[in-house]
Amino acid sequence: MSIDGSKFSDIITSYDILVKKLAPYKPDVKKLQFDYLNKTSILKLRITVPEGLKRNIRNIEIPASGNYKITEITDSMFNTVNSVPQLIDSKWIIKAKDLPKSEYFLVTMESKVSEEIIKKLVRIDAPEDPNRTDETDEYWVHSAIRDIALLESVYQELNIDNVQTSVKVGIERTFASSTPPEISEYLQAKAEADRALSLRDREDLFRKWRTLKGSTKKIGTLQPYEIFQIIQKLITPTKFKIFVHINDPFRVHSVSASNIGIPESVKVNVLTELNTKLPAAKGNLVFRKREFSDNVKKEFEDLMDKTKKKPKK
Repeated sequence: MSIDGSKFSDIITSYDILVKKLAPYKPDVKKLQFDYLNKTSILKLRITVPEGLKRNIRNIEIPASGNYKITEITDSMFNTVNSVPQLIDSKWIIKAKDLPKSEYFLVTMESKVSEEIIKKLVRIDAPEDPNRTDETDEYWVHSAIRDIALLESVYQELNIDNVQTSVKVGIERTFASSTPPEISEYLQAKAEADRALSLRDREDLFRKWRTLKGSTKKIGTLQPYEIFQIIQKLITPTKFKIFVHINDPFRVHSVSASNIGIPESVKVNVLTELNTKLPAAKGNLVFRKREFSDNVKKEFEDLMDKTKKKPKK
C-alpha cells in the first residue's frame, strides 16, 4: 500500500520501502512507537518465512531505511532468535537457514528521529496567558497526533511516548506582592543596575548604582546573598513542584528556572502518551499562587526576624 502524506514523507517512505522489499515475506507492520523526549523510534513488523527448500537458498534482506537498525528478532513463541543480522550494502541480511522452526517472526527495529519529524507528528499548544483567580493561575495544555487517520491507515498500532509540553508559569508578580517593601525595592534596584551594566551606559549606570546603594542601606544587616538564597530555595524543582498540579493524562516531569535574581517565570515540563486510542490529550496546569505567595512571605519574614536579632556592627 502506497500512501501520500507530505507531512510524514520520511516516515511513510521508509514504510513503503520496507513493505515493497519484504513483499515475499508478507510483512505486517504491527507497531510503530516514538519517544518524543528522547527522539527515538521503534518499529515492529511481522514477517512470514515458511519452512522448506527456500530457506536454504535465500537470505532475508531488510532495507536499512530511515536509519533503522534491527535490535531483536523473536519467533511465534516470543523466543529470541540468536541469528545476528549483518549490514551489507545498506541492507540488513538475515540468514534464513539459521532461523528456528517457526513460520512467523517479529522483527524489532530502532532508529533516532530528527526534531523536524517529531514536530510534524505532534501538535503542541500551551498558551502563556493563564486563567487567573485569586487562588490560582491555570494554564490550558493540549497535544495531539497530527493527521491520525492517515497514520492509522498505515500502522496497526501507533504510540508516541513522553510527549513533552513546556509551560512558562509566571511568578514575578507573586514575588513582587509577597516580599517585604525594603527587599522588593532592593531587588528592583539591583535588576535595574544589572541592566544598565549590560547596556554599558555609564551615566545611567552611575544613577542606578547610587539608587542601589541607597536601597542596600535600607535592608540593614541583611546580606544580599541571603535574599538570593531564599529566592533560589523557593524555585528549586523539589520546592516549586509542590505548588503545581496537572490532571491526567499529563504528569509533571521537570521544573527549571534562571538562577539569577527573580525570574519572570518557571518552566514546567509535563509529559503524556498519545496513541491510536488516545490521539489527543488536554488538561489544565494549576499553579497554586496563593499558597506559593504565603510561602514566600513566611520565608522572608523568618529571614527578617533573624536579621533583627543580629548584633549591629
